[in-house]
Amino acid sequence: MLFLYCRLIKYYLIYVWLTLTLAKVCPHSHLITEWRLSSDYAPLTISIPIKEQHIYNGKCSIAKGSVEEKVFIKDMIKDFTTINTSNLMDIKSLEITVDIFALAINRAWEKNSKIVSICKHLKSWWNMNCSRNLEKYRSSRSLVDWKQFKKMVKSTKCMFFDQKIQEILNKARGP
Repeated sequence: MLFLYCRLIKYYLIYVWLTLTLAKVCPHSHLITEWRLSSDYAPLTISIPIKEQHIYNGKCSIAKGSVEEKVFIKDMIKDFTTINTSNLMDIKSLEITVDIFALAINRAWEKNSKIVSICKHLKSWWNMNCSRNLEKYRSSRSLVDWKQFKKMVKSTKCMFFDQKIQEILNKARGP
């Protein structure tokens, strides 16, 4: 609720003008004359309806160490070797070559990347086994798969953080 106070000089004309104008602009508004009391100010209340809107929070990604990453790198190498860089004599030819590089990268990225939803599972400990078990549970919706997924997440977290603790201990010892 938004409150605006209007100075009520020639109160009735201002009230009529505000009422007609606000009815066109914001149908959820009205002047509350009862709250004025002895003041020459009256509060104007405006209710602003907010529509629920889905905001997509995804990104294109290639999983590290996946088959898609290897194919992406092979595509990049193949495309880069076919680009002619021997004729870079002026700025225009350089710009054309850079555009060809960008086009090759974009084409390989679109071919091999997939859209990933940003969620709480994008943690450093999350791996492909967690993803597979989550997808298995989502497809079956069985309690057994849910328990298996939770067990996998717990063991993955333990292994990850045990490894991090070991790395810290090894750094603290020194050479």
